[in-house]
Amino acid sequence: MSKLDIKGMRNRLIINIDDHDDFMEAYKDLDERLGRSADFYKNSHMKAIVRGKKLDQGERDMMRELLEFRYGFKTLFISSADQKNNDSVKFIQGTVRSGQLVEEPGHIVVLGDTNDGSEIRAGGNIIVMGRTNGLLHAGYPDKSDAVVAAVRMESLQIRIGNNISRAPDAKVYRADVPEIAYVKDGKIIIEPLNQKSKML
Repeated sequence: MSKLDIKGMRNRLIINIDDHDDFMEAYKDLDERLGRSADFYKNSHMKAIVRGKKLDQGERDMMRELLEFRYGFKTLFISSADQKNNDSVKFIQGTVRSGQLVEEPGHIVVLGDTNDGSEIRAGGNIIVMGRTNGLLHAGYPDKSDAVVAAVRMESLQIRIGNNISRAPDAKVYRADVPEIAYVKDGKIIIEPLNQKSKML
């Protein structure tokens, strides 16, 4: 029996796979549990965060197909290896408001939006399961291998380590396409977060 843990929070489902679990056992366990309320999930447009066990590319593809195509989720992954490298993951439930500063030596996951005038500084990655505005600084202060990912990336400025990116004036936002920002050759690249993403 797998040690899979599932928690529902404000239209988000947090799925934790134990680092010592057999992937196929956890996969089947997850499918069985979600299958009990399949109709509810398909119509709810919920988002899923999968964290814990480090998955290889084939396992990620299987999990993404299960969650997105069978049950209608949008999916983001956080591996236990990333958590150990940065010591912690801080979850923020709700909106990060104007004037609010959120700091964490590890990763930060926002289960909501970030407003204009807010600032987030994370020593690791920043994941926003909603709309971003304000300043996002991942890899603070100088870690360039961190990433910023969001369901709707609208921040005018993103920083990763010592690298700074500003959104172009003519940027077109698509609410149905999550995006990921990462550093390549000293520049911040922002691209759609999907199965073809170079960062997955």
